[in-house]
Amino acid sequence: MKKVFFAAFVLTILSLTALSAQDKQYFVAAQGGAAFSINENGSTYFENNKALDLFKLQGAVSAGYYFTPRYGLRLYGEYSQNASACNSQETNGGGFWPYTFKSGICFADWIINGGDVSRPKAFNWRPYFGVGAAYSFGLVWGTERLHPFQTRVIDPRLNINTTLGDYKPAISLAFRYGMILEYVFNDTFGIFVDGCHEWFSDIYNGMAPKTSDEKTALGFPFDMKLNASLGVALHF
Repeated sequence: MKKVFFAAFVLTILSLTALSAQDKQYFVAAQGGAAFSINENGSTYFENNKALDLFKLQGAVSAGYYFTPRYGLRLYGEYSQNASACNSQETNGGGFWPYTFKSGICFADWIINGGDVSRPKAFNWRPYFGVGAAYSFGLVWGTERLHPFQTRVIDPRLNINTTLGDYKPAISLAFRYGMILEYVFNDTFGIFVDGCHEWFSDIYNGMAPKTSDEKTALGFPFDMKLNASLGVALHF
C-alpha cells in the first residue's frame, strides 16, 4: 500500500510541476540525431547497397516564445552532414559517384500547441511549419576517381562551373514541416522528440542539373532531408 501511495504522490508532483511549466512563455532547446538525404541520384546509393550511407548526423539549438497557449515562434539553427551523388544515368557504363557535404541551416518555425489548451498539460504535441535558408559547404568526394565529365561542381549562384578546388558554398532557400512531442517533468525541464521533412531549392547539394542550353532544369526541383532528433528544453 505504501508503494501505491508513493507512486501516486510522484505522479501528482510530476503533473503539478508540468502544469506550471505551461505558463512559461520562453524556452531554449538543444537536440540532435539522424538526417537522411534525399536529392539527385540518391537511388544510386540503393543500387550499390550503400543506402545506409545516406544517414548522417545533425544537431541544432533553438530559442522560442509562446505568444498564447496555442501559438509560438521558434528560431532554429542546425548543423548537418549530408550525402549526394553525381549523375550516373548519362554516364557511359554508369557508375557510382558519391560525395558528402556539410550545411548550416536556419529556420523560423511557427509552432501550434495541439489539443486542449484551456488548461495546462504534461504531454504536448506541437506541429510546426518553417521557412529559412541553408549554407552548404565542405564537399568531399567519396571515390578515388572523379566523375568523368562532372569533375566540376556547378556553382548555382553564378551559373558557371568551378573546379573542385574552387568549389564555392551554395546558399539555398528552405521550408519545412514537422512535429514536436514533449513531456515537461518539472517547472523548467522538458524532453522531446522532433521529426521533420526539410525542403531546399535545388542548389542545396551543390548541383542544379540543367539541359545543355542551360534553360531547362532536369529532375525534381528540390533537394530534401528527413530529420529525427532527441532533445532537451528549458522553459522560463
